[in-house]
Amino acid sequence: MHELGIHTAKILIITAREDTGRLIHSMLRLAGYAHTQLAAGVADILSLSAEHHPDLIVLDAAYPDADTFFLLEQLRAQVSNGIPVTVLVFGELNTSAKARALTLGAKDFLPEPFDHVDVTARARNLLESRRLYERLTSQSRYIEERFGVVNREMDDTQIEILERLASAVERRDDETGEHVRRVGENAALLARELSLPQDEVELIRRAAPLHDVGKVAIPDAILLKPEKLTLDEYELMKSHT
Repeated sequence: MHELGIHTAKILIITAREDTGRLIHSMLRLAGYAHTQLAAGVADILSLSAEHHPDLIVLDAAYPDADTFFLLEQLRAQVSNGIPVTVLVFGELNTSAKARALTLGAKDFLPEPFDHVDVTARARNLLESRRLYERLTSQSRYIEERFGVVNREMDDTQIEILERLASAVERRDDETGEHVRRVGENAALLARELSLPQDEVELIRRAAPLHDVGKVAIPDAILLKPEKLTLDEYELMKSHT
């Protein structure tokens, strides 16, 4: 994804801690995210979310005027009504609270004290994954509506979307992105050894890199966690298949 596309995203920061909110707001603005807003009152939160359709919500887990999980449930209800939202939670949460937040739609957790590189990197990764996923979903929906089934003869645009989505997912835990390419090439070699038709070999080469595409829905806090996963985190990790 081009940086310009990411930086046009709408970001809503939800916190009653004015200094904290302004700090995150400044960090994101300096990184080029011009469409960033602050929300304080609970009524403002839900109305702003419904009105402006943010691409990313940065939510304070220690919100004093409302239960964090209540807010997550309300935001998830908006998603079911056709308003997709990616939620990045910051503030102190224990392990069980984090697990509950994940089930309610949180995608990642931002540790305090804040670091400019960490804040902007997490925002960029979440927005990039979401944009790529939306493009893939949009292409698939268009094909299904027009033809009834996904056409196996993918054009160059669809192939690029798939390849970039797979590469974006892989780069979350493999900076080179070479793993997905190697998987595709090795799968094609095996297909040739099995004497499959050339068109099937090519299809396998293109499709094999998507074997871990489900990672796009796994938060960085779990996918990149250096310690042993909790049982709840492990269950979420298994869902990527």
